[in-house]
Amino acid sequence: MESLPVEERLFEPGSFIIREGDFSRELLILKSGFCIRHKISKDGYRQIVGVNIAGDIVNLHNLCLDESDHNVQMLTRSIVAAVSKDEVRFLLHRRGAIGAAFLAASLVDLVDIQRVDTK
Repeated sequence: MESLPVEERLFEPGSFIIREGDFSRELLILKSGFCIRHKISKDGYRQIVGVNIAGDIVNLHNLCLDESDHNVQMLTRSIVAAVSKDEVRFLLHRRGAIGAAFLAASLVDLVDIQRVDTK
């Protein structure tokens, strides 16, 4: 992953880096700070579905899905590295073990997120 080209971006607390329904062409790696992943419940409440810390890929599920099914919002001032999904897919194709680990991690995230009743 370290050899992939990245674009670093700075976000302030409260900033949304992904909104539900957004389309993404890149994976976002949290380099510093904290963020939450959340959905809005059918009652209009925010349901936190995950907390991310430095080193986490905050939208790993977007490797398989183009449209985000939840929001990602910064809790602290943070630096995020954006990596092209195409570049990551190429790496995963060449390195099967890394691909399997990414798949397992994204499936766990998707199962947790789908448990939230927002309909």
